[in-house]
Amino acid sequence: MIYKWEGYSYNVSAEVVGKCCEEIEQEYGAVTSSNMVDAARSTESELHPLFEWDDQIAGEKWRNQQAKNILSSLRIVVNESEEKPIVVRAFVNVSPPSKNEAVYIQIEKAVNDDSNHQQLLLNAYRELNAFQKKYQVLSELKPLFELINALKED
Repeated sequence: MIYKWEGYSYNVSAEVVGKCCEEIEQEYGAVTSSNMVDAARSTESELHPLFEWDDQIAGEKWRNQQAKNILSSLRIVVNESEEKPIVVRAFVNVSPPSKNEAVYIQIEKAVNDDSNHQQLLLNAYRELNAFQKKYQVLSELKPLFELINALKED
């Protein structure tokens, strides 16, 4: 699997972070911001430089937000052999909205597990609805919204 950064640039390579997240997921079953921060606490951890450890500058809540930012920026190249490779999020949130903490797993696992696939699909529909609400005043997007609505009816 090839990891890369998108949106943010960090002082640790995406490959290193991706492998560390795979290890966290293997140990705990999923990656959360808190178990990622815990894995990074040791100065020996390759994740350690990604976080602000001075509590006068940043507390635990900020480090958890940093972990969420890192997870949302981490991407994988799905079909690197193709002329134009597809790049997607490496870890996706599969927790229901009522859950206290977001739970992330590898995109491939989410897509191939019925329960997680369903949650991913619900998240996608929620994001589509938010997109429609945000841009409903743009008449140029009306054909797209009609397609989205037809898809939701199926």
